[in-house]
Amino acid sequence: MGESANQPPYDSADMVLSSLLTQDAELWTTSEAFVRTLPARAEALLDALRSGSFERIRSVAHHLKAAGAHCGQRDLCEMAALVEQAAHDHAIDGLALCVHDLTALINRIYGDLRHGEA
Repeated sequence: MGESANQPPYDSADMVLSSLLTQDAELWTTSEAFVRTLPARAEALLDALRSGSFERIRSVAHHLKAAGAHCGQRDLCEMAALVEQAAHDHAIDGLALCVHDLTALINRIYGDLRHGEA
């Protein structure tokens, strides 16, 4: 009644699907914006490593871990967690290697995005 014969009535499944699509679009926008900041974050990690700032390394790694988890970047999240813990523990041995591994992963993720735009 009042509904077109060609148009089915909206039900809760339609509203859920619409909500998911909206969230998906928002997540895509958030993820894309985050990925675009990755080169600057990689440089911040390397600068902090060069200056010996464990707190700055920990802070950047913590942000990468959280944002990676939010954006579904499991590898980034796990690698950032290792760097964060090593910086927190002031674990000199291996910290440089972990930071370099993390920045290589960041560059690969960013490169994948850039390649997808070409």
